[in-house]
Amino acid sequence: MLVALLLVFVVLVSSEKCPDDSVNSFFDKSTCFYYGTQKRAYFNAEEECRNRNGHLIKTKNTMEDIYIAQQAVTHFTNSLTSDFWFGLNKMENNAWSWIDGTKMEYSNWDKNEPYNHTDNICGAIAFAGAHWSAQDCYKVKPFVCEFEIKV
Repeated sequence: MLVALLLVFVVLVSSEKCPDDSVNSFFDKSTCFYYGTQKRAYFNAEEECRNRNGHLIKTKNTMEDIYIAQQAVTHFTNSLTSDFWFGLNKMENNAWSWIDGTKMEYSNWDKNEPYNHTDNICGAIAFAGAHWSAQDCYKVKPFVCEFEIKV
């Protein structure tokens, strides 16, 4: 209970630095997350993130995956999908990497993932369990952007 109250306090206090439609990262106060509730194909979601001077989110560890997935559940209340876009894809050199070009150094793939199908080259995070899956980039899903702010 105390941890939950502390988490709420940290998010409320630190969110003053982010624009009204976004929230601070629990792990890095210089990073804001935008939860795009309108469903988009992967490339359109990234375009919207770039319009906010950011990218689809890249995660650093399992704890961050879980935190983001839990927050996504509260933001994507009208979504009928079971997952959302994040910044992992297999578009460069047929290898999984982040949309900003950085190398993937951590993974949280679900069982039997990434599913090696020609069209499944974009990453999604499941609401339940926060595991990753490889998806068809043209499916429409909610998405999470990240962008830096000056502290």
